[in-house]
Amino acid sequence: MTKNKRVLILGEGGRENALAWAFSRSKHVKKVFVIPGNAGSNWSVLESQGLYHSSSSSRKMLDVFNFQKILDFVNQEKIDLTVVGDAEPLFAGIVDAFLQSGNTNIFGPVAKAAKIEGSKIFAKEIMANKKIPTSNYKAFSDFDEAISYVRKRKSKLVIKANGLASGKGVFICKNDKEACFALEKLMLKKTFGIAGEQVIIEEYLQGEEISFFALVKGNICVPLISARDYKKSHNNEKGLNTGGMGAAAPLFLSKDQIEFIVRRIIHPLLEGLNEQGVVYSGVLYAGLILTSEGIKVLEFNCRFGDPETQAFLPLLENDIFELIDTSINGNLRDLKLRWSNKKCVTVALTVDTYPRSYKFSIPISINIPTEGEDYIIFHSGTNINNGKLVTNAGRIFTVSGLGDNFYEASRKCYELASFIHFEGKRFRTDIGKNMK
Repeated sequence: MTKNKRVLILGEGGRENALAWAFSRSKHVKKVFVIPGNAGSNWSVLESQGLYHSSSSSRKMLDVFNFQKILDFVNQEKIDLTVVGDAEPLFAGIVDAFLQSGNTNIFGPVAKAAKIEGSKIFAKEIMANKKIPTSNYKAFSDFDEAISYVRKRKSKLVIKANGLASGKGVFICKNDKEACFALEKLMLKKTFGIAGEQVIIEEYLQGEEISFFALVKGNICVPLISARDYKKSHNNEKGLNTGGMGAAAPLFLSKDQIEFIVRRIIHPLLEGLNEQGVVYSGVLYAGLILTSEGIKVLEFNCRFGDPETQAFLPLLENDIFELIDTSINGNLRDLKLRWSNKKCVTVALTVDTYPRSYKFSIPISINIPTEGEDYIIFHSGTNINNGKLVTNAGRIFTVSGLGDNFYEASRKCYELASFIHFEGKRFRTDIGKNMK
């Protein structure tokens, strides 16, 4: 079989580095490009410095929101498959632009379908109309009305920015004082820009959180592996909400639970979109919670999770090119997924001030005694500055360890984390510790 396929991945984080890693291992793929990527996307640069690299990919510095330039690059490089990693270009309509140009080999939903993540109010309205189990909520665009509402409430509340906020626009508020602070931050200070011009205020749900992923095409849904995501900045789910401090996979779900999620959550959502003339195609990521009353929806996302992708892709035994190509051009019902029996734990290495403001261009050193299949470094926020590897964001790496059980996977993951050094390095030490 000839390795002749050329793949483009759009995005710059650990998720995109993991996708590049997976595609570089495909028996079909000759070349992987990442736009705009990070230092880990330029494997030849890392190799020349004797630094660790996990994928054979090439970084191209283009604006992912300049759709015409992206299309020109796709045509120039004869790209066979484009995979959109980040939600923002999806919400902005990159898939629509590709389809309008006649290029159908792009993985991701059109803008109207991506709105399930781009507007939490839109998603909540569909859930209400289709009776999808979720929390009670109210939407606000007026700050004073929102303040008046929370001051009358005595229970714990969750306040969310309506728009995209990289997973950080969620505030769990124990009292009206914390709720007022969150509303001021979102609606007056506009910490997350236009994302916080509208908010939803919903009841707090307690239980075990689930990251549920499925490949979707029209009304066909093929569940992937599920994972546990760790959102809070500090151990034991303390601190601020982040884009994700780690993940562990697989998260066990019974056949009955999976059937319930597909029947009562995924299919009604797809029906609700269809009723608005919208057909969903791509990956659907449902953030769920197992409450005392059953499984409910926290949110919907229109892309792979970060860092969940770094936890479940190492367990995938299918060729990822065949998987995504079938999702676009084939019949999803023909897919037979194969997963490793191992467990995977992924930990995010961040700067000490994350998720608040942080310094850039902190020097990084990596000193791995031996490389192995059971642990992988994924670059998240790295760059090459004057020939040196440096930090370029709040989350710098996600490191993944595999083992026959979660204890062993966690041990390998944290061992790998100890080989990476930069000033102010911080990470949670409890990722995957209570998994079975």
